[in-house]
Amino acid sequence: MVQKKAAGPPRDHDDLSRAGKVRYVGTSNHAAWQIMDSLWASKELGLNRFISEQPPFHILDRRVERELLPVARTYGLAILPWSPLASGMLGGRYRRDSWQDLKDARCMTQSVRAEELNVLADEVFDVIEAVEAIAAEKGVPVSGFSLAWVAAQPGVTAPIIGLRTMEHLDGYLRALLGGDHRGGRGAGGRAGSARSGGNQLL
Repeated sequence: MVQKKAAGPPRDHDDLSRAGKVRYVGTSNHAAWQIMDSLWASKELGLNRFISEQPPFHILDRRVERELLPVARTYGLAILPWSPLASGMLGGRYRRDSWQDLKDARCMTQSVRAEELNVLADEVFDVIEAVEAIAAEKGVPVSGFSLAWVAAQPGVTAPIIGLRTMEHLDGYLRALLGGDHRGGRGAGGRAGSARSGGNQLL
């Protein structure tokens, strides 16, 4: 995945595609305007275009719904969201009054600073607890519900998941393949969002 800020696929990536050494090229963490810039450059220069984008996307951070997902649907770009469980925050493990005691918490070491979460903790857990209530109504784990919600959003091709056990895999497959817990946009609306603009939260 290309993470440069330059507009358009570099010539070397196009050469690699034409030589058959790579099948497709995609981006990660690009804004909608950067994607549009690259698509325009590819068309004007006759280059192989980017075919996918990997953004952060989950119930706590839905900013990509504003511009990136509409761009993807319009121009046929695959969207492969990373961190659909918000670094584990939507995995059912963390509680409002005890999350700071989890020394191995992924949310403390990866895509969110502890001090930022401290400031926004109440707002974050308002959403998490609402999602947990919806999942409980449907009789499914909050992790499965949250993953299926991401997968069900218009424009999403497939979420990127991380797992350590076969139980995790089985749960994710059940979430993606069956039941009425896919949620849809309505469920996300009921839960709200901890961050719809500004800097990335999780």
